[in-house]
Amino acid sequence: MRRRLLGGGRNRRFAPASGTVLMIIAIALAALGFSGFASDGARAGSSRDQAVRAAVAGKGSAKSGKSATQRRASASCRSTRVRRAGRKGGGRKYSAATARSSSCRRARSARKARAASARRDRSAPRSAPSCRTPSDGGRGGQPSQGGGSRGGQSGGGSGGSGGQSGGSGGQTGGDRQTTSATPIGTGSCPGVRPGAVVRSDVGQCTLAFLFGGGDGRNYIATAGHCILGEGPFASDAGERTWAPGQGPAARDASGRRIGEFAYAILQDPYDFSLIRLDPGVTASPQVCHFGGPTGIYTTRASNPQLLHWFGQGLLLGQTVPARSAVAPSTADPDHVFAVGVALPGDSGSGVITPNGAAVGILVTVGVHAGSVGTSGADAGTIGITRLAPQLARAERALGTSLALRTAPLL
Repeated sequence: MRRRLLGGGRNRRFAPASGTVLMIIAIALAALGFSGFASDGARAGSSRDQAVRAAVAGKGSAKSGKSATQRRASASCRSTRVRRAGRKGGGRKYSAATARSSSCRRARSARKARAASARRDRSAPRSAPSCRTPSDGGRGGQPSQGGGSRGGQSGGGSGGSGGQSGGSGGQTGGDRQTTSATPIGTGSCPGVRPGAVVRSDVGQCTLAFLFGGGDGRNYIATAGHCILGEGPFASDAGERTWAPGQGPAARDASGRRIGEFAYAILQDPYDFSLIRLDPGVTASPQVCHFGGPTGIYTTRASNPQLLHWFGQGLLLGQTVPARSAVAPSTADPDHVFAVGVALPGDSGSGVITPNGAAVGILVTVGVHAGSVGTSGADAGTIGITRLAPQLARAERALGTSLALRTAPLL
């Protein structure tokens, strides 16, 4: 910068000098003012630039959907990759970069796993809630109402084979599953099974239910007066048991021996007997025409109950052996009276409910009058001795368990 000499010390012209000074001051002030304005403008411009950059960065973040933490993690991962590349080129070893690289790989793996899980969740089919349906108990001796059979045993066609089903008390045999057979029907019932003919020294009766004994033998039931007493009007003949090989013989419709009586009782209110089948005798547990039994009926109810049986009564056994009746109630623990038609020869028939539960043994015909009250009417034209109490007594007398063999309904 040139300095202009104003003349020696003798120069006294102040007026021109003052103008020059004022001009210099004005220039300086102008320079200062421009500098401040420029500084303010620069600051304003910088602020505008920062706002623009922030807006652009915000849009980028919104588009990418990443949080600040994720962006920092991404930047750190990029920095790590750069440093790893530098290390490959012969640079320094970056232990911190290596740690961050492992962390990045784990983070990427975790993100990929979460994304895959989300895709699977979206593509997985929605399963309907399962609900559980209650067992019918109508087949194979499964208990259903009020308890179970006294060890009902599921049986097949020969020898009463099958597995046992247990429990005691209540009605068994499928509350919803009922026989599709007609209430009355024709047809024969050959062989050894419920509904077939049985002959003894006393007369002809009908076979009832099949049982598996704890001694390994098979037993089939009929009425007690079919072996005890003197004729169809016998009563109170007591109770008897016979050891193997000592009981009266039992024969089928053709006169062929099928076994021997092992137990019998004819003592009010009991009228029940059991035949011990000979080894090798083929027997079926299934009631002719109706099917079953599916368990033992032990319910005591005041409401009417439909009943079925297949019997070998005089005339009816050759015309309509499959018949039905209605019991006004089943309140009595030892017997059931029902309104229906039966004749001599039907004694011993196994009586079941529509769902196959074994009620008892048909033993009497005629007018039966018990009581009429709040528990329902106890009257009818046929008498049935209930199975459960008589079976329990027979088990005690024989000293062995007796399991009802069951069969499907027809």
